[in-house]
Formats: sequence, C-alpha cells, structure tokens
Amino acid sequence: DDWSEAATWILLETWGEKYLQAGKKSLKLEQWFEVAKTVSAASKVFKTDIQCRNRLDTLKKKYKKERQRSPDSKWVYYKYMDALLNSSPWQTGLPYGMDAGEFVSQVPLRPRICLNNSRFEEVR
Repeated sequence: DDWSEAATWILLETWGEKYLQAGKKSLKLEQWFEVAKTVSAASKVFKTDIQCRNRLDTLKKKYKKERQRSPDSKWVYYKYMDALLNSSPWQTGLPYGMDAGEFVSQVPLRPRICLNNSRFEEVR
C-alpha cells in the first residue's frame, strides 16, 4: 500500500498516544481499529487496522536499522520513534493532548501537527 508522509505521521502519532497510554505495551485489537479509524478520517484515505499494523511494523524495522547505523539518523521519523521506543515507560517526553477538540502533538524538530476529524494540516 501507498502511505503518504502525512498519513504516516498521523499513524505514528495516533499509535504513539495509545502505546504510551498502554504503558508501552502492544495495542489490543480494538485499539488498532481506533487507530485505523483516526488515520482514515484524518488522511481521507481508508486504511484498515491490518494496513496500519503492517505500516508500523515496517517503520519499526527501518527505525531499528537506522538506530544501529547511527544515533543521529536524518530519517524523517527517527527522532519521533526514538522518543517513543527508546525511553522508559515513565518518561513523558512527548507532549500531546486535546486543544479545542483537536488532537495536538508537538514533536521536537518537526512542525506542529493538528488533527481534526476531517483534515490534516501542519502549523508552523
């Protein structure tokens, strides 16, 4: 499947929020359905829970290769994934939350992302 950069960011942020809420444990089936619903609505491209899981597995494999190669990787998703996957469950290094009914995530060294039920936009 084709994944745009925008849809991939939505996936990472939606999965990341649920992953942290679950104490860095694997998501349950119903959580993957929620992830797929959010990704589909925000990116306006239908994605199933299986497509989301497969994309995340691919991203995790790429992250592990990049991490072995260089801790200063320039891969666009590296810093975000590193903050999620390479920190203790008690660290809260990924500020995010709800603002006026929109999910807002601020990731270091990348534009702020605002998600609404029907749109994806970057705010600089």
